[in-house]
Amino acid sequence: MARSAKLPTNLSPARLDLDVYRGDSLSLRLQLLSHGAPVNIDGWVFTAHVRESPDGVLLQKFTVDQGVAVPAFGVLRLLLHGVVTDKLPVGVLVWDLQSVDPFLRVRTLLRGEFVVMADVTHVERVVGSGFGG
Repeated sequence: MARSAKLPTNLSPARLDLDVYRGDSLSLRLQLLSHGAPVNIDGWVFTAHVRESPDGVLLQKFTVDQGVAVPAFGVLRLLLHGVVTDKLPVGVLVWDLQSVDPFLRVRTLLRGEFVVMADVTHVERVVGSGFGG
């Protein structure tokens, strides 16, 4: 699912809460807009982390793919694979997305809660049992 994220005009990042079912992959396609127009993100570096609390232990880093921008301008994808979310503790965590532009200005663009829900079915157990095959 694609989501648009407007660059904040003040210093506060936009809020985007995320939910993930432990063991499932999470993929977000974001387009950065400024005054309704896509932002040229060539030369920008993006980093997104999941932590226990804002100053807490780093639990996971999102994979950030800026290659999805063709032909769309200002588009990036954040990804956590299921093998990564499977290791996250169940509960309410926090996450954010920061950028560094070509002028080395650091900006937190998005922030929010990151809720991990317990899973019931474990795919590796089903696949390994010979079921369905």
